[in-house]
Amino acid sequence: MGLSYKILWIDDQRDVYESNRKKLEDYIKSLFFIPTIHFFETIGEANTSLQNQKYDVIFSDYNINEEKGNDFIKSARKNNVHTEILFYSGQTQLPDGYFDRVTFFFSNDPRFWYAKLLNKMKELISFTVEKLQDMTTLRGFVMSEVCDLDNKMNDIIMHYFVAQHSDDKLKLFQDKIIKSFDKSIKDQLNKTNCNEKSCKHKWYEKEIKDIVSKRDFDSSKKAKTIELICKTLNNKNEFYEKNYVDEILKVRNELAHCKSIYQNGEEVLKTKDNENKVFEKQDFDNIRKNIQKYHKFFDDLYAIISGKKDGENANL
Repeated sequence: MGLSYKILWIDDQRDVYESNRKKLEDYIKSLFFIPTIHFFETIGEANTSLQNQKYDVIFSDYNINEEKGNDFIKSARKNNVHTEILFYSGQTQLPDGYFDRVTFFFSNDPRFWYAKLLNKMKELISFTVEKLQDMTTLRGFVMSEVCDLDNKMNDIIMHYFVAQHSDDKLKLFQDKIIKSFDKSIKDQLNKTNCNEKSCKHKWYEKEIKDIVSKRDFDSSKKAKTIELICKTLNNKNEFYEKNYVDEILKVRNELAHCKSIYQNGEEVLKTKDNENKVFEKQDFDNIRKNIQKYHKFFDDLYAIISGKKDGENANL
């Protein structure tokens, strides 16, 4: 699922359900996911989308033009789409046959129809989210998303220092980034064998693109470089390496070395190096929130340095 929660919605009266769509988006945001709702007016369009997209849930009117929900189910399952489906209709008679992972909402009572349907949709969203809330899945989610954040930082650095190369930027990178890592290494060495004159970081002789692509240029180094870029651009809301390390990298590192245990009947993840630290399901709401925050920040920052967004008006 990642950060995005995707809904496929099929109905030939899209405008009628506009209010419910907006309420569903707000509900999904409250669960700390990013809502994406693809609305189609025919089953044919929906089937085409299913070939190219993976959805977390499907909502559909049971009667779409001349087509029936039964036909859509058969087509979807035949194409190995096992997503939960909610069919709704003003009819009250259930269709014949067994349908796996399919929920029906049928009612001919016009009172509170949209409110009742909305509640049914929320129930199914909560159900599908809950199925993905086992701790192993959540841990994998964090690892994957932090990797994506790493790639975004890498793209920003490469664009700012390589695609927009200048002698001033090279000197800035050497003075503020390489020099700080150089000093950090020397502080850990025997000063009689390595002093300022006899030892110098080999990165001084390499191009920035080669440095950034190396494994040694890890997430914290990327974050330090992003902080430098933000200071250079004079962003109103500055990015701090320390905050990113505390909110993202430390959490990722702790989760990477956790073991799953049961505590008071619930599965939790317990760190090996800190006996008092455990991650419960509710902790992931805040983790997901922080990941969303940095995804947006990096997207906005890249837009600014690439000229797609005015720095004065950017929400950074």
